[in-house]
Amino acid sequence: HVINPTVSAANVNWNDSSTGSWSLSAGYEIAQVTVNDVPVEVNGNEYTVEGIQADTHIQITTKASSGIGYKVEYYYQDAADGAFKIDEDRTDTDRTGTTDTLVAVTREDKEPGRDNYVFDESNPNNVLEASLAGTGETTLKVYFKLQYEVSISGDEHVINPTVSAANVNWNDSS
Repeated sequence: HVINPTVSAANVNWNDSSTGSWSLSAGYEIAQVTVNDVPVEVNGNEYTVEGIQADTHIQITTKASSGIGYKVEYYYQDAADGAFKIDEDRTDTDRTGTTDTLVAVTREDKEPGRDNYVFDESNPNNVLEASLAGTGETTLKVYFKLQYEVSISGDEHVINPTVSAANVNWNDSS
């Protein structure tokens, strides 16, 4: 996860110094830097080795960053046209995790919070889990479809209705 070190190998005269710098992949931070297997303090992404008197090796070890943001978006089927539309007010942008770990929606995320809606488990646009990108651009998506209850009842002259109660999706027949 170390990108573009400026000094991968350099010839340095005896007792001179050499400075190396590097960039890290998004979502990674330095875990440790060693010079000839001895840990050293590093601030930022640069290190200078002073008074070089032998072959020298700088090793940079990284770790996945925690506190990387991701969001969960919620989509609801529109009663007018059946299209799914995002609920911006419910979108949750306060979730965090660790780079390259699996993040997933919760049981509560699958609760619609609105009458006549149910979690649309078979919707191919659901993104219920993903590996957390270090860029903070990971988005999970949860879809809810409209579902209505249809019941049949009658007076004493109606015998054994075929449907006493059924859940019917938007624009379906019963």
